[in-house]
Amino acid sequence: MKVTAIISTNETEKVWNALRLTNTFLGTGHEVSIFLMNSGVEAEFIDHELFDIQKNWQIFLERGGNIVSCGTCLQFRKLTDKVSISKIGNLLDCATMVETADKVLNF
Repeated sequence: MKVTAIISTNETEKVWNALRLTNTFLGTGHEVSIFLMNSGVEAEFIDHELFDIQKNWQIFLERGGNIVSCGTCLQFRKLTDKVSISKIGNLLDCATMVETADKVLNF
């Protein structure tokens, strides 16, 4: 199954659970892509003692997950130059990811 998750929040626990779920899908053989938009583009940079977001990003990438961040959202936040784990995309990329997915998850 092909899964697309859209993360549009920077709330630590929601991002953590989104990554846990998408990592579970990857671990059971599914194809997973994440599109980061709105304040969700900040999710790449969350560092929290209790919710190990960075470890979950590492697992996601090691399992073959695909991450795309909204370029406009990054520009608004002056984060474009700081992106290290995601590709920079746009809403056409998001639309394509949604259109080609069997399941779409929103966080």
